[in-house]
Amino acid sequence: MSDGLSVKQLTDVITSALPNRTTVFEVIEAVEGQGKRLEVCHIADKPQPLPPVPSPARLRAHEFNDIEGLSHYLQVYGSERTVVLADVQQLTACISLNEENGEGGFETVTFKPVFHPAFATWMKIVGQTLPVLDFASFVMANRRFVEDGRSLAILFSQMRMSKKIEIAQGRGKKALNGIMVSVEIGGTRSEEFQELPETLFINVPVFLQSEPWRVELDLLVFERDNEIYVTISANDVETVRANQFIADITRLREKMGEFYPDMAVTFGKIQFKDGEFLRG
Repeated sequence: MSDGLSVKQLTDVITSALPNRTTVFEVIEAVEGQGKRLEVCHIADKPQPLPPVPSPARLRAHEFNDIEGLSHYLQVYGSERTVVLADVQQLTACISLNEENGEGGFETVTFKPVFHPAFATWMKIVGQTLPVLDFASFVMANRRFVEDGRSLAILFSQMRMSKKIEIAQGRGKKALNGIMVSVEIGGTRSEEFQELPETLFINVPVFLQSEPWRVELDLLVFERDNEIYVTISANDVETVRANQFIADITRLREKMGEFYPDMAVTFGKIQFKDGEFLRG
């Protein structure tokens, strides 16, 4: 109090606060024998660091369209704790990359195969009814995938050059797809009996980078409004798709067994549900 600081003034100093300042009281020996004095000062506080702002976790959720690409990825990023479950009905496999680490949500990637362009092209006519000449044009354009495609191309070429095509059921070996083709050569018109095959076999890859499969197409020729039509059906297409998918997953299992013998690669569905945990 030697500096003449009154009680009231001292109370003001004690009770008053400045923002971001610390009030410091210090007793100092006065120079030249003048006793001691009380000095009061305000020291600026160091700015407190801002709390970190949480950012959303970036979980991997890739989609692979070919089994070779997925296999290579799992060789690098998979482990013994990776689980692959394939759903045959949906033609989709889901992969949990690490079954023991789901603190921020389990990371999953998927395998969703894409149909090969050749297979997709032929599937466009399955279940369709086409005029016979349109069907002939389609087969000729895609004959390299057809068994005995050259013979069919010759047959359909004759049909496209014909003046008239009529149904001719009741003739031929099975008498289902017989037609009469009128051909005019050098001014002379003649009629020829032709029998379209009841079954057409094509060899096409089902998915990208898969081996060709032998697919059977059923043909039915009929007449409507004086026009000849062909209906194309394929009873085993679903089986072919499923078999190719199963073959891909089996190949993946064999490949992963070379790198991670305990990796689970089988058929099913990846599913997670929330649970309650006690933390110590």
